[in-house]
This record gives sequence, structure tokens and C-alpha cells, in this order.
Amino acid sequence: RVIVTTLADYLGNVFGHLQIAVAPRGVDMMAGTHEIVAHVPLATMFNHANAIRSFSQGWATVSMHLTH
Repeated sequence: RVIVTTLADYLGNVFGHLQIAVAPRGVDMMAGTHEIVAHVPLATMFNHANAIRSFSQGWATVSMHLTH
């Protein structure tokens, strides 16, 4: 499970990237930021993390939580 926290300005770019790669589970809005929850295979996560940071000009954070 991955949680991406980003500003509203970059939500479209980050969400669009995740939609192409994996199916996001949902978006939560919290005080000017948005949290996107998705299930991403660990083998591809590091590529996604770099792309997400690039799309958000370094403003997004990516948190990985192992699940089975």
C-alpha cells in the first residue's frame, strides 16, 4: 500500500500517473493537501516514487506500507 501526499496544484499529474500504472483506491482531502491511496507492486515502486516527485516538482511525499 502506498500513500502519496501532494498539494492540490499537483493532484492531477500525480493521480494521472498512478492511474496509468496502477489503480488508485481513493483520494482524501486534508487541509490543503490530498492523500492518494494505491496498491503498487514493490518491484515498481521506486520508479513510481521518482516519477511522482518529478511531477510534483519535489512537493509530494510517498509512504510505503507493506501488506499481503
